[in-house]
Amino acid sequence: MKYGKRIKKSKIFRKRIFFVITATIVACSMVFAIKSIFFSPNKLNGNFHARNKTIDKNAQNQKSDSNLSDNNMDIRENDSHIGINMDNNINHLGSNNQKTAYLTFDDGPSSNVTPRILDILDKYNIKATFFVIGKQANANKGILIREQTEGNTIGDHTFTHDYKYVYENPKNLVDDFRKCENTLDSILGPNYKVKYVRFPGGSFGSDRKPFREAVLKAGYSFIDWNSLNGDAEGNNIAPGKLVENLKRTSKGKKTLVILMHDAPAKQTTVQALPQIIDFLKSEGYIFKTLS
Repeated sequence: MKYGKRIKKSKIFRKRIFFVITATIVACSMVFAIKSIFFSPNKLNGNFHARNKTIDKNAQNQKSDSNLSDNNMDIRENDSHIGINMDNNINHLGSNNQKTAYLTFDDGPSSNVTPRILDILDKYNIKATFFVIGKQANANKGILIREQTEGNTIGDHTFTHDYKYVYENPKNLVDDFRKCENTLDSILGPNYKVKYVRFPGGSFGSDRKPFREAVLKAGYSFIDWNSLNGDAEGNNIAPGKLVENLKRTSKGKKTLVILMHDAPAKQTTVQALPQIIDFLKSEGYIFKTLS
């Protein structure tokens, strides 16, 4: 009897061992399968890219048309090109020995920056030239009208400021200038005549020669700049740096056409503007508009 019981207990023990081993194998297989399905490199990469696409899409959705100009800011707008193709274009503006500064602001009007610039100009009793984007003008009609009624000059900076489109061929650039011009007419009235247009990123360089020729043939006059505050280099540049850029790029020049921006992100341009005006006044400059 005792022998039979030992055999029975041994069989039960072996069955338990077999069950444990089988359950362990099944559990390990399930874990491996789940890992293969949900944590494979391709799946992880897919999830990562899907999350990135969602983030990118959300970020794009948060950007309004008012930020269009910032997204298209061109590295051409820096001091390495100052003076190129501009000497004859700018020097004719100074007809006497008086030192003259033309403050110009591109890429507006914007609801948060342009009014503050206008307040500063009003405080100093100075007028400036605003090269506006047509889409921005449509979005901020009241500010555009304020620019005009306070005696500032309005220039044409294309309707879209879309580099890819306007520089695809010369016709696109001319058409975009015309669309902006028509927009300005609809807001300011047909009696307001734009004297100058300004190319996005500037007109200089051999690659833009066909564009310059097409714009002139269409009856437009264009103008770039020979001094700047450097706010095209990025956003939130320290005001002191902007002032130093202006001092450096204006040195030794009797007539200045100064490039600045009133796009939504150019908060520090507003902060630097009083210092820039004070410096130019201390150097004997008077202020005029490109009219």
